[in-house]
Amino acid sequence: MVSPQRFVATNFTLRVLIAAAYKLNARAVLGGPSWIDSDHYDIVALNMLQDTLSIAKGGPRLNDSTSPPNQDPRIVNVLFPDHVELPTRNASMPEFAAILQRSIFNRPVVDRTGLTGRYDFDVEWTADSSQFDGLVPEHSESTKPGFFTAIQQQIGLRLEASKGPVLALVIDKIQRPSENR
Repeated sequence: MVSPQRFVATNFTLRVLIAAAYKLNARAVLGGPSWIDSDHYDIVALNMLQDTLSIAKGGPRLNDSTSPPNQDPRIVNVLFPDHVELPTRNASMPEFAAILQRSIFNRPVVDRTGLTGRYDFDVEWTADSSQFDGLVPEHSESTKPGFFTAIQQQIGLRLEASKGPVLALVIDKIQRPSENR
């Protein structure tokens, strides 16, 4: 684990990786084709904890959307050298949670706000290494708060790690890829 959210393995056999996933000694993983002991792989994986989006103490501070109801939502991260802005227009809470999941945190985000409307709001914050796959440099001199503080102060929502069921894709069979030709 290179961070609480990220696992990196470089140049390991599949048998060793399977053993590590199940907290076993590699000798306890039986069977499989011979290549699971000879071929080596690199893995970058994220922790499967989920984040829960809920209403913060004091209630939500969201404006009802002024967009026509049939207009698509607009939720786009704007990256600046010292902060991130997320102007959000005509978005539902599930759509907002989906953007947090796909582009900011890259892990499941579950909407538990209970809010059913469409909203317009802005969030501004200083990114850290847990966001955007760690590709946005941290800026220690920014005057903007971190993301978790920003959503509480600016829009009255809270995002916190929680345990719970997570939709995942499980590979039950794998074959070595053919050579590129």
